[in-house]
Formats: sequence, structure tokens, C-alpha cells
Amino acid sequence: MSLIKIALAFTVGAVMGAGATYMVTKEYFRKIADEEIASVKETYGKHALNVAEMNDRKKEEYVKILKESSYVRKDEMDEDMNAQKIDIPKKKSDTPYIITHEDYEDPNYEAYDKIDLTLYSDGVLADDMDEKLDFASTKEEVGLDWMDYMEDNDSDIVYVRNDSHQADFIISKALETYEETHGEENTDN
Repeated sequence: MSLIKIALAFTVGAVMGAGATYMVTKEYFRKIADEEIASVKETYGKHALNVAEMNDRKKEEYVKILKESSYVRKDEMDEDMNAQKIDIPKKKSDTPYIITHEDYEDPNYEAYDKIDLTLYSDGVLADDMDEKLDFASTKEEVGLDWMDYMEDNDSDIVYVRNDSHQADFIISKALETYEETHGEENTDN
């Protein structure tokens, strides 16, 4: 029986020693990891390039270097610089705003409803069920900036995001009028 007590005491001592060792080394290595992470954040934080804060001259120099070094295809860079001229918010907004096609396809916004709207040549805006939208609902859903964007950029398609409604819209121009497309029976809307 004393042999069993000795074996039991040895096992309990080994388990307690292993637990204590684990706790001490866990805390030690956690401190080292936290210090390393903080060091990396500090180092790379100093060297991070914030394009939004660059002045125009520096942006042009930066774009020139990127184009010359072939880090980015020239046509992609031109598209990116044109997209920067559009005031596109990167954070959630209370008002609808224009986005790029890439933003529309962004997997981070998969949960957003995707809604097609048609702008007929007579100025009628219709939803994907081809029902006319009134001015108040249009302003609330997609805002009014898209009209200026289409006109200024001679664009047939514009993408609009409404964060408060969690919806992305594609507004496409149609060559015909609403009445030509739907005939007399739908003019009462």
C-alpha cells in the first residue's frame, strides 16, 4: 500500500509541476509576443503610405514611380486616379453615394441588396419591376448625385450605395422613353 501512495504522490506532484510550468511559460511567451507585435506595428506604422494625405504633386510623383516600375498596369492606375476624383466615402454613410463597379462587387457588401433601376430617356426612373419611382423615394433611396455623375461623365451606368438601407443600386440609361417601352396601359403610374 505504501507503494501506491508513493506513486500517487509522484503523479500528483508531476501534474502540479507541469501545470505551474505551463502557466509561467505561457505568461512569459505572451509578453514576448506582445512586445514583438507592438514593435512591428510601431515600425510599419511610421512607414505606412497614406495616399489621402498626400498633396497633388506627391501623388503625381508616386503614380509616375509606380507606372515606371511596372508595379501596377498603367491603365489600372489611370482608372484608380480617376476613381479618386469622385468623392467616394470608404466608410458607412447616412446618405447614398456613388461607388465604382469594384466596390459594387466587393465581398464585404454581399449582404447588401442588389437593385437594378432604369432611367428612361424621358427622365422616368423605374425600379426592377418597371414601376415608376417618385421623387421623394428616389432621393431617399439613391440620392441625387448620380444624375450629375451620369451627365458629367457621359456614363450609361452608375453604381450607388445606400448604407442605411443596406442596398447597392445599378442605374442604367435606356434609349427609349418609359411610354414607348410600356405603352399606354402603364402611363397611369
